[in-house]
Amino acid sequence: MDQEKKESEHEEMEEEVVEDGDSVIEEEVMDDDVEYEEVEEEPYVEEEYVEEEYDEDGEGTSENPIAIEETATDDDGANEDADNADGGDDAQEVSSQQGDEEQGLIQDSDQARDLDEKFVAPRNPPKSSGLYWIICLLILALLGGMAGLGYELTKEEGNKSRSIDLSSTTPTNPPTIATVSNFDAIQGNCDNYESLTTPHPYDQCACAESINNIPDDIASRYNYLLSAFVGSLYGEGDWLAEDASSCLPENQALVWLSTAENSLFSEAEQQERFALATFFSATQGMQWTDKQSWMSSFDSCAWFGVECDGTSAAVISLENNRMKGTFPPEMGLLSGLRDVYLTRNELEGPIPESLFLIPDIQMVDFSFNKLTGPVPPTVGDAKKLIHLNLESNFLSGLISKRIGEAELLVFLELGGNELEGSVPVEFYQLSRLEMLDLKGNQLTGTISTEISRLFKLTSLGLGPNEFTGSIPTEVGDLLQLTSLTIRRVPFTGKLPDEIAQRLTNLVDLTIVDTGVNGLLDPVYTTMTSLTSLDLSNNMLRGALPPELGTMTKLEKLLLTGNLFDQTIPSQLGRMKALKDLRLNDNQFEGSIPVQLGDLLALEVLTLDENNLVDRLVGGVCELRSKKLTTLIVDCAAQDGPQLTGVICAVPDCCTTCL
Repeated sequence: MDQEKKESEHEEMEEEVVEDGDSVIEEEVMDDDVEYEEVEEEPYVEEEYVEEEYDEDGEGTSENPIAIEETATDDDGANEDADNADGGDDAQEVSSQQGDEEQGLIQDSDQARDLDEKFVAPRNPPKSSGLYWIICLLILALLGGMAGLGYELTKEEGNKSRSIDLSSTTPTNPPTIATVSNFDAIQGNCDNYESLTTPHPYDQCACAESINNIPDDIASRYNYLLSAFVGSLYGEGDWLAEDASSCLPENQALVWLSTAENSLFSEAEQQERFALATFFSATQGMQWTDKQSWMSSFDSCAWFGVECDGTSAAVISLENNRMKGTFPPEMGLLSGLRDVYLTRNELEGPIPESLFLIPDIQMVDFSFNKLTGPVPPTVGDAKKLIHLNLESNFLSGLISKRIGEAELLVFLELGGNELEGSVPVEFYQLSRLEMLDLKGNQLTGTISTEISRLFKLTSLGLGPNEFTGSIPTEVGDLLQLTSLTIRRVPFTGKLPDEIAQRLTNLVDLTIVDTGVNGLLDPVYTTMTSLTSLDLSNNMLRGALPPELGTMTKLEKLLLTGNLFDQTIPSQLGRMKALKDLRLNDNQFEGSIPVQLGDLLALEVLTLDENNLVDRLVGGVCELRSKKLTTLIVDCAAQDGPQLTGVICAVPDCCTTCL
């Protein structure tokens, strides 16, 4: 009778649980190291299963008895715990109050008990199989949701972006304390630091190496911004600051942004102030030559070097401003930025990819800094980029083929770095280029014939580099060229006649320190627009064409270090504009033409390391009283009965003899 009564009570309780939509959760504990609190023992309700028998005392009679304890709660469901006994030990009776749903802890209000090495759930399902599957589905849904949340909080995108871990930041609603406080103005030194009431975060980091003096209202707003503002800016990226005391540039900026004076600006303006404040900290702003109004309560458009279109920063111009440190990726938050001029500073580290993801970016000048790393491939995303100047840094790695996607590029200056590898063929898609500077790198391979596609080029610099092969004749297709520089490149072969025949606009032609050989074709004397011709240190040979005298606009003629021989043409005396004539280190012979004395604009004349024999009087010597400051010849010497060298009075005529 008692047994039937108990079964009846049990069925009623089961129906009540189903009707209320509550679920019974069975948990399996796999780890000995998990500590459980005491579990309160209460009278249990026996339930008969098909394969189990129980005696009147509640003891199992099967070989592996399972004790079931069941406690119904008001509206929060019930937890069932079963312990599988070994070797016929008495089953332990367990009943728990409402479980902690977030932590999954088993609580006991009376006493702690030891758990077996493995906490095993009952093997047999209850009679109500529908309830069993409902429980399983709920468990799977709970686990899936928790896994999804964990994934979203920890997912990273390589090393490019910063992910934010908000697990330590609880505030997600607007701060409950009104923000009325501000920090003291930046001092820039630690002389009176102890007397400051609320030192600026930048001063705290400079003087105390951490930010510990933060008024409560600023701290409240900081926590709000950390969860709401920062989360919206960084998305899936990394927020590197561990807490408010961190002196990372972005955290200094966020603490400053949490003040009352900054809360008056719109969300878009706060985003710009945050980006600029991070930039100020990352580049040691207190050491800048000019930092007028920076980090003040004034609109950021009034800060030195910041120009705006409306209320949005469009131009950052801080050239030669004694900036050090790194250019932070937060500058990519300046969504209206158009031009960045930071030449001749001491910026280090990589160029952030985010800069070239700004939709309207057109001009970037980081020349003459100490930047490292590759040229960001995101240059290809800058669809409005016109001018990119990264000259004279320490950039390395390959040139990304994606650079060819920046189809509006007009000026590309990559000289004076450590770039390597070959020039990708996609590079020659930049058909709008007018200036291309690759000199001073470690680029290899050949210059593709595709270079003819850059038909708008006016200036081309190819060396120093490690290119091989010969100078492609397709260079002659670049009809707009006014300057061509090939210096310290191991090219071989002859000078392409196409350069002289077709590039009639050339003003400056420099082909220096190469393996170019052969004769200097007279066709080069037809380049009547040239003002500078430098063919030094090649393997050119033979006589100089006398037609050089027709190049009346030429101001520099540098032919040092070749194999030219025979006599110096007297027609050179007709080059009235010539200021610099260097013929040293060749195999010229004979005397020095007196016609060179007609070169009244001449400032430098070097004739040493040749086979010239002469006595200089009048003529060339008289140029010393005009503009000639350097005249170098081989010293006269007696070689048996034969005189060698040039007799020239030093310093009245020659400045020195060698």
